[in-house]
Amino acid sequence: MVGLDGIDEEQYPGSVIALETTTVCEIPFDRLDLLSEELPELRGQLYRSMSKELRDDRRMMRLLSRKTADQRLASF
Repeated sequence: MVGLDGIDEEQYPGSVIALETTTVCEIPFDRLDLLSEELPELRGQLYRSMSKELRDDRRMMRLLSRKTADQRLASF
């Protein structure tokens, strides 16, 4: 999923480039939110996706914080 980090500002702060043939389905968040009220399974999946993104970001921050500037640049 792309765009979860843009929910609070109602605008996605970046861009995405497909590296291979890709299918995209744009779903406005307000519509997705309404739909998740009707489908508890969808809401659960959204929460899991958000949680995974937060966890991955936190792991990356911890990993980078333990490295020197040269090591961080090399990782990038």
